[in-house]
Amino acid sequence: MTSTSARFLTLTLAGLLLPTLAAAQQVEITPLLGFGVLDIAEENHSFDRTRGPGYQRGHGEDNFLHGVDIDEEPSFGLLVGLSVSRHTQIEFLYSRQDTTFDDRRFELFDRDMDIEYLHVGAVYEWTFERVRPFVGGSIGSTRISVPGGSENAFSVSPTGGLKVLLNDRTALRFTGRLFLTPIEENGPLGCPTGECQGRGGEEALADLQFSVGLTFRLGRPRG
Repeated sequence: MTSTSARFLTLTLAGLLLPTLAAAQQVEITPLLGFGVLDIAEENHSFDRTRGPGYQRGHGEDNFLHGVDIDEEPSFGLLVGLSVSRHTQIEFLYSRQDTTFDDRRFELFDRDMDIEYLHVGAVYEWTFERVRPFVGGSIGSTRISVPGGSENAFSVSPTGGLKVLLNDRTALRFTGRLFLTPIEENGPLGCPTGECQGRGGEEALADLQFSVGLTFRLGRPRG
């Protein structure tokens, strides 16, 4: 899916879901602070590459992102949840993580990388008094910015966690979320020198984030 299609889909879903705001029993606003563990979900495939200056294949691997190491760094974001039933919420998420990476393939080290997510999703919540576990998922757009360019792609994210109600208006939210974003082989991350040629195959950026947030609950309290 192209970057334009990903953004169009995200904005379209958001537009379709906005009318639920009027009918929402409650709105929850949660600033998030977390920590992300990033890795490359690799699928072996063959490819041809025009070797630019400094290129190293690295350990005989055929994965075009083999040799890219991404640092784990804090993340921050904002989550808005709309309660449409006792157990169901529609959620809008923005998250950002500023990190660095080393690219041994081209001898490029300590390069800045910014990762942003704009997602729309839903969760199912069990309402056990003050402790409320939840599971769900979301889809949307990922923007990856590195020196020399940026890349936008469609992404998906399963999620789960726990809410601990402090009172009727505030709660602590603990969340685990896995973002999966396919990477373009000839994009700025897959080929920072612009001198690569591939023959197919896909790889994805896997971003496992753990976050905590203080939720502010507005509107009519739910059960």
